Amino acid sequence: MAERPSLSRNGSKMLRRPTIRDVAQAAAVSPGTVSNVLTGRRNVDPAIRERVLGAVEALGYRPDVAASSLRSTERNVVGAVVPELTNPFFACLVDRLEREARAAGKRLLVGASNGDPLEEEREVAALAAWRPAGLIVVPCDGRFGARRLLEREGVPFVVVDRPLEEGEPVDTIAVDNAAAAAEAAHRLLALGHRRVLAIASSLALGNMRERLAGVEAEVAAVDGAELETLEAGFEPEEITTAVAARLAREPRPTAVFALNNVLTLGVLRASADIGLVVPDDFSLIGFDDYDWMEVFRPPLTAVRQPVPELAHMAWQRLAERIGPAAEDTVAGTPCHLRLPCHLIWRGSVAVPPEVRIGSSSSKSAAATTGSCSS
Repeated sequence: MAERPSLSRNGSKMLRRPTIRDVAQAAAVSPGTVSNVLTGRRNVDPAIRERVLGAVEALGYRPDVAASSLRSTERNVVGAVVPELTNPFFACLVDRLEREARAAGKRLLVGASNGDPLEEEREVAALAAWRPAGLIVVPCDGRFGARRLLEREGVPFVVVDRPLEEGEPVDTIAVDNAAAAAEAAHRLLALGHRRVLAIASSLALGNMRERLAGVEAEVAAVDGAELETLEAGFEPEEITTAVAARLAREPRPTAVFALNNVLTLGVLRASADIGLVVPDDFSLIGFDDYDWMEVFRPPLTAVRQPVPELAHMAWQRLAERIGPAAEDTVAGTPCHLRLPCHLIWRGSVAVPPEVRIGSSSSKSAAATTGSCSS
C-alpha cells in the first residue's frame, strides 16, 4: 500500500503509513486492544470496538501481512518457483497449487526463474525471506543450487516435474516419463515408422533424458528402426528454426516426437514454414496435452500429464514436512513418487508415407492382374 497522508488523533496529517500504535492512540486504547479487535482473538466491549474500527477507517490503516507472518508461529505462506509462467504446463501447475493453498488456508507466493540458475537462487532467497512454511520448486536443472539456501534456513521443500541429479536426497514428485514416452514410441513403431525424430529442449534436464530413454528403448528393440535426437532449445524462434532446418533435409523422419508442449508448437510452425503437412508428410506426437490440440486440424496425438495430481501430491508431501509429524517425516527416507501419464491418440499420427504408397501400389497391381486374367 502506498504511503498517504492520514489524520492523527489531533487532526494533523501523517506522511507515513499508519501503524497499529497510531490506531491505538487515536482510539485511546492499547495496541493489544486494537489487535484483539482486528483478529477477533478476544471479545472487546462493543463501544470500544466501534471506536477502534472508526480509528482504523479514519487513518486508513491496513495490517502489515508480512510483519504479521514473521511474528506468527504458524506460517501461512508457501512459496512456489517455476522456470516460467508463459509455458501452459507451469501456469496450470501454479493454478492447481494455488487451489491447494486456498483449501489449506494458506497463501501461495510465486516466483519465476526464467530458466536461469542465478535468478532461481534470487527468487528462492526472496521467498525464504518471508519465512514460508515451505517451498515447491520446479528447478532449472538437475543441480538445483538454491537448495543449499533452503537447507541452511531450515525451509522444507519439494521438487516437482524435473528430477535432480541421481542420488540427491530430496522429495521429488514427477511423472513416469520413460514409460509414457515408451508407450508413444511403441505405437509409432507398430504402425511401421522406422525413422523417428525426438525433439528435446535440452538434455541437461532430467525429464527430457527420461523421455528420450523411453523412446530409445523401444526403437532399439525393432530391427531397422532409427532414432535421431534434436536439442532445439527453449525459445519459440530458435525451436522453429532448428526444426525447420532438420525437416528440410532428406531423409526426412516419418515420425516426430516433441517432448514438451512448446516443442510441439515449434514443430507445427516449422512444418507450416516449409510447406509440410501433418500427417501426410510426417506423423507427430507431443508430450503435454491441452484443449487446443483437440480442436487443431488434424487433432494432435499427445501424452497427457496429470497436472492436478502432480500439484496435489506435491502439496500433500510438503504438508507432511511441515505438519505435526514433521520431525518423523524429516528423519525418514525422501519420497520419490512417479505418476502415470495417458496417451491420447488422435489424427496427427498415420502410417508412414512409404507404407501408404507401397500399399496403394500393391492394390493397383492386384487390380491390374485381376483384369488381365479375366
